Amino acid sequence: MSWEIEFDNLPIGYAVTSAKPGEKVGVASIEFTSTEDGEHFIGRLEGFPLEILQRIGTTPTIQASSVDHMLVIVRPDKTGTAYVNELAIKGLMQPKRDVKAGEAIFTNDIADIS
Repeated sequence: MSWEIEFDNLPIGYAVTSAKPGEKVGVASIEFTSTEDGEHFIGRLEGFPLEILQRIGTTPTIQASSVDHMLVIVRPDKTGTAYVNELAIKGLMQPKRDVKAGEAIFTNDIADIS
């Protein structure tokens, strides 16, 4: 299921450093984080994703703890389409050797991942 949402302002990313009005600040618009990043990772999970869930406003409300994955397509007109737990996540791996279906794959077997 998808939800149409509206933004007050277009999201662009997270500030990398602190700044006062008139100062320049770096903005991270693309980033990969994982649980190994600790509080940094938690901060990212509590940022835009929670704002998106609040804007969906379903009854009952979608709990953040129930979200496995989320895709939000944000349009220039400050609208967006949110997909929560709807995607079929797939990855492809190029092996370094011949492999058979059902066979265990090890780190050293991987040439590339997409």
